[in-house]
Amino acid sequence: MVIQYGITGTTAKGIAASVERGVTEGALAPEAALPPVRRLADELGVSPGTVATAYKELRRRGIVVTRGRGGTVVARVPAVASRRPP
Repeated sequence: MVIQYGITGTTAKGIAASVERGVTEGALAPEAALPPVRRLADELGVSPGTVATAYKELRRRGIVVTRGRGGTVVARVPAVASRRPP
């Protein structure tokens, strides 16, 4: 059974922090796909622009990469270290 990490937040900073926390804790593995901007915006009750700003900040910091129509995924080597032992 696959359990998906629930991204939370109502601001771009909050959403970005939630994704970063998921990566740091190991709940979002490298190459894990993030929800499309519009779908996540609907789930969180925020505007698509808010989610797009969060994703842009995460890209700038090297935590996620965008693959065009392939969506946004966690970077292979995210800029944050996992707290899980190797």
